[in-house]
Amino acid sequence: MATTIGKSVMNEATSFFSSCPRCGRARLHAYERKELFDLLGADREIDAYCLKCDVVWCISPQERSLVARHLATVMRHLHRQRTVRPAARFSGAADGREARR
Repeated sequence: MATTIGKSVMNEATSFFSSCPRCGRARLHAYERKELFDLLGADREIDAYCLKCDVVWCISPQERSLVARHLATVMRHLHRQRTVRPAARFSGAADGREARR
């Protein structure tokens, strides 16, 4: 799907929340879409960070699943936007016949 959508779109960031294991607060994280695809595809860990607690952790399997579903939804939406063509325009009346002068 990456080649269909293009490199610039794959380099854009996708954000998600993960809860800090120390303070329990949800923290916002951002990764480039390509990097997330690579990490998910290779079954590698996705790291998260809490600035307040200075803690790094791997997101949970549940959070990982949510990130994968979100990324898939975003990519389907972007793919549809790029493949939809504008409707044909009529120069005549609404029913397709030419307007009389």
